[in-house]
Amino acid sequence: MLVSLGMAAAFDTLNHKLLLQRAQDLFGFTGQANLWLASYLSDRSSFVSMGQAKSSTITHSTGVPQGSVLGPLLFSIFTTPIGSLISSLGILYHQYADDTQLYTSLNMGNGHSTLQLTTCAEAVTRWHLENGLLLNPSKSEALITGSRHQVQSFDTTTSLCIAGSTVPFVSNIRLLGVTVDNHLSFDQHVSDVVRTCNYHIRSLRHIRPLIDRETAINLACSIVASRLDYCNSVLYGVSETNIAKLQRMQNNLARVVCKSPYNTNVTELLCELHWLPVRHRITYKVATITYRTRNCRQPSYLLDSLVSYQPARTLRSSSSNLLIVPNRVKTVTASRAFRVAAPTIWNNLPDFVKVADSFNVFKRRLKCHLFDAAF
Repeated sequence: MLVSLGMAAAFDTLNHKLLLQRAQDLFGFTGQANLWLASYLSDRSSFVSMGQAKSSTITHSTGVPQGSVLGPLLFSIFTTPIGSLISSLGILYHQYADDTQLYTSLNMGNGHSTLQLTTCAEAVTRWHLENGLLLNPSKSEALITGSRHQVQSFDTTTSLCIAGSTVPFVSNIRLLGVTVDNHLSFDQHVSDVVRTCNYHIRSLRHIRPLIDRETAINLACSIVASRLDYCNSVLYGVSETNIAKLQRMQNNLARVVCKSPYNTNVTELLCELHWLPVRHRITYKVATITYRTRNCRQPSYLLDSLVSYQPARTLRSSSSNLLIVPNRVKTVTASRAFRVAAPTIWNNLPDFVKVADSFNVFKRRLKCHLFDAAF
């Protein structure tokens, strides 16, 4: 079960004094650095303008600038204590700025886990109130994930009650731009990506005769390919149908950029543009995450999923930088988890790619390897 907690006017209500105090106590912001941060937050004002009319100017005593680079970081600093609170109640969580997700595994024959999650959500709600923030129940949702039998056996007609408000169960939740569904199939997410990208491809097709090839490539990569690559590591192991949908969309984009008819061999176009096919782009993303996790040792929850292969005696494979692939995977969905996908992809990479001494060198060698494999 996953509960996504939504907030009301989150960035506008941060207490400046409390934020500066936490930046100092928890992250060591002292002296001039703390003064810079105080200067950045103080004396900010705003007004509303419509046509020739203009409202009076109001000085803000709370909040951080929305749309700024520092906004999400400062919000994360302010809400850092929530992590310790959630962990103390035995619930797992992920948090980015004002997006907080609580999740736990359920015993279908025991409602204790549901009660534990509800208790945690109420504690988080209480913490927000004590710190001048407010959770918005209308933005909060709950999701049950699992096999089809598990999901069907759970009574989703009921609702969770958190802080006196009803949180409904839904079939999918959108988290940071990714649509997560009951069965982790990502069917809806793929459909959303394809629909959005096709909209921009049609727009690019209209203006393609008016722009040069280099500009068309830049537009295609910045507007369409960026959406194709966003969080595509979660698509490892998805159905062939979903991969085919995404590949058709990329093929259409290549034809528009190259001004080629529909019956053109798209493999030659992708090779000419030096674009990796969708399946290899997913492999590329998982491999780069694995490299950075192994070398930077962060994030810890991913690092814990990677176990280096250490044979009992010296073998030729001892120096191959291999990872252990879990051999007790009960379901297809479990085989797509990072702890399985990462070592599977990593172990299949050639040694000259794995031993790269920097991230940029690794990316360059990895793309060349995947390009050769694709074409």
